[in-house]
Amino acid sequence: YTFNPTATISVSTTDGNPLTFGAMDSATREATSNNLVIKNMGVVGVYAYIAGTNFYQSSTYGICPTSNVLAISNFKYNAGSGWISIPTYVSSGACDSTICYGGNPIPSAGTVLHQGDIQNVGIKLVFPTPCSGTYDNGKINIVIATA
Repeated sequence: YTFNPTATISVSTTDGNPLTFGAMDSATREATSNNLVIKNMGVVGVYAYIAGTNFYQSSTYGICPTSNVLAISNFKYNAGSGWISIPTYVSSGACDSTICYGGNPIPSAGTVLHQGDIQNVGIKLVFPTPCSGTYDNGKINIVIATA
């Protein structure tokens, strides 16, 4: 018998570099990043969720659009079902098949990532108007729960 096998997950990007946004499209005020790649490397089926925190400029004051805060809702993700705003991470949250620590399921509620399954997740940033600054202090979290 094997009891409580380890859940082993790998989160990387399609090009192996840190999550990096390209140039902003001036017409849409959007910038896309290299995709996240979530892989279940363990033997336990898991649910994956995405949530994040607001971003702040840590070195000087920025404005986006009226404060030093770039809201996490300005970040969108796409796991095959269209672009959806990334929800706010809730540190005291609970998990079920539809929500985990405030996060949305990737790719959709009730979808289990089995051993060897890979899920690509596109990320884009929609800039508010006006927005200036380097928002380098915030998180996009991938939360994993066993199925």
